[in-house]
Amino acid sequence: MIRTRIKKRVVFVFYLSLMAQLSSAQELWAGGTFDINLRKSLYFELESQVRSDNGLATYNGYYGEAGMGLKINKFLKVKASYRYTNKAGHHDSEIRPTNNRERISGDLILDFGKTISFKYRIRYHYARERNTYKEYNFIRNKITLKYKLHEIAEPFIESEIFYRFDNKNELRAYRYTIGLDTKISNNLSLENFFRVEKEMNISYPEEYYIFGIMFSYEL
Repeated sequence: MIRTRIKKRVVFVFYLSLMAQLSSAQELWAGGTFDINLRKSLYFELESQVRSDNGLATYNGYYGEAGMGLKINKFLKVKASYRYTNKAGHHDSEIRPTNNRERISGDLILDFGKTISFKYRIRYHYARERNTYKEYNFIRNKITLKYKLHEIAEPFIESEIFYRFDNKNELRAYRYTIGLDTKISNNLSLENFFRVEKEMNISYPEEYYIFGIMFSYEL
C-alpha cells in the first residue's frame, strides 16, 4: 500500500514537471490515434494531428495518416503507412515541408521487455511535395526506453535521427524526447511528451521545443 502511494506521487510529480515544459514550448502537437485489431496479428491504424507554433498561437499544419501493421511475433512487427500533410511555408528546411506533401513509409519494429521495455524502430520514408514535386528519401532510427512505474503510468525517453539519401547521404535532424504514457481505460490512453528537435546540414538549421498531447483508442 505504501509503495503504491509513493508510485502515485511520483507519477503526479513527473506529470506536473512535464506539463511545466509547456510554457517553454515553441510548438504544440495535438491529436489522436485509432487502432483496430483486424486479426490477432494484423491491425489497422488511423492518426490525425494538428500542430501550432509561435508560442502556440499560430497554425502550423495538419496531417492525416493511415497504416497497416503485422505482428510477426511478440517481439517483432512491420508496418506500412500513407500520410498527407498540409503545412504552412517554412524557408528551405528539408525536414519541415514547405507545402502540401504526401509520404509513404515502411517500419520494422523490435519491442521487448515488461517492467523496463526497449523499442527500436527503423523507418524508410519517401515524400513528395505536391506543388514543387521535390522528392525526399530518409532513413530514420528511433530508440525508446520505457519504465512501468505504475499500472496506469509509464514514463519514457526517446532518441531519433534522420538520415537523408538523394545523393546527399548525411544526417539532417535529431530528436530527444521525454514523456509519459497514461492508461485512462482498457481502450483509451494518453501520451504527453516534451521534445527537442535540431536540424543540421541545411542552410538555416533551427532548434525546436515541442510539447505533445496524443490520445490513443484501441478496438
